Amino acid sequence: INDITVADDATALTLGATGVSNIKVGSIEVDNNDPDGFKLTFASANNGKLAISGSTDSDKSISYTLTLDNQSGTIGDGIVLPTLTGIAPSSAGQDLSFGIGSNPDTSPSVDLGYHVRINVPASTGLQPGSYTDTMTITIANL
Repeated sequence: INDITVADDATALTLGATGVSNIKVGSIEVDNNDPDGFKLTFASANNGKLAISGSTDSDKSISYTLTLDNQSGTIGDGIVLPTLTGIAPSSAGQDLSFGIGSNPDTSPSVDLGYHVRINVPASTGLQPGSYTDTMTITIANL
């Protein structure tokens, strides 16, 4: 079993001088029974930036990071969690490996649910408009 379900909350954010922190923008659920664990890859269409619609000007974009917040399910015995904060997606993809630790006896990760939260630093001088990015999240066995 190697399944991932991704749900987009289609959250609208107000960006500007205060920034935003830990705003839920989606969720993922993982089922995996590979004895070596799995990896999630976060790939960004805009190289980890929210870009103003219709512009390719990098001065009209703002960097962001993601945090995964565990909500449900069972992480397999022996699986070691990666750092789930400060995830900086890129066009090449940011990998998070949920691999085996010192205990070689592993069990499946079942219905492992995470909220995906966005963090955008404060920024002044942003152009008015809608800023977007498209995130692709994939799963692979280790």
